[in-house]
Amino acid sequence: SMSAVKLVINVANGEEIVLWENPTPGSAQSNRCIQIEHAKETDAYTTEVYNSILEQINQLPTHHVLLSNLVQLNVNYDFHLTLIDGKVSKVLSKTASCARCPVCSALPKEMNKTENFSNGHFKTKTNFRHSLGPLHATMNVTKLLYNIACRKGVNTWKVTSAANKKIVEANKKRIKEELYNAFSVRYDEPRAGGSGTSSTGSVCRKMLKNPKELAKIFQIDEELVTRLALVLKLISLKERLDTEKFGKYCREVYDLYVKLYPWYYMNAT
Repeated sequence: SMSAVKLVINVANGEEIVLWENPTPGSAQSNRCIQIEHAKETDAYTTEVYNSILEQINQLPTHHVLLSNLVQLNVNYDFHLTLIDGKVSKVLSKTASCARCPVCSALPKEMNKTENFSNGHFKTKTNFRHSLGPLHATMNVTKLLYNIACRKGVNTWKVTSAANKKIVEANKKRIKEELYNAFSVRYDEPRAGGSGTSSTGSVCRKMLKNPKELAKIFQIDEELVTRLALVLKLISLKERLDTEKFGKYCREVYDLYVKLYPWYYMNAT
């Protein structure tokens, strides 16, 4: 599908004037279907469709609109493939394994190593062109915090022993009950008919709106939950961010996470 984001005029002196901006570019109401096809979603087919769309974009001509004898508008189109899911992102970024991050290609075990920032291990420049999906980021951050909370008292990434599994199940039961009492939501429960789980984007957003209460239920650091909730809000804003300041803030959040929970590797997604 296709969604119009904004209409911009570039004046001769380099000034950019925004005439119109879509307040909800990710909404289904803002999107227009460009193709419907029943096909198996293989890596080869995904790449084929991607290349086909890129070719169509490159062939779009510049439209010239003559307003008067002295004024002519040249209309150019700038399309970017950003409304994609994690599976498509991995294919387009040529990420070899599903366990690797589609942005920096790091494995979960490499995520918590702070030295990887200085040694150039995280390579992210080109893969950011596919954008960051706020919906999936919200769901995965919530899942990350939930998994840490469930392992309280175990403090290991993998739960293998029967004794530890019993502790995790007890934590899950308590957390689910308290989440329902506090937010009136069902989290991490199977849906009727086998169509996924109840851990939807709307449920996660509702929980993260009150990071203080969520941290209390999860019994994890309140500052970390609050900072992560703010990062999710910032990547959802339509206003432009100061990338240098935002990057510095994200690094502070990362350092805080690694300091508090070095034993639980971050999600690859």
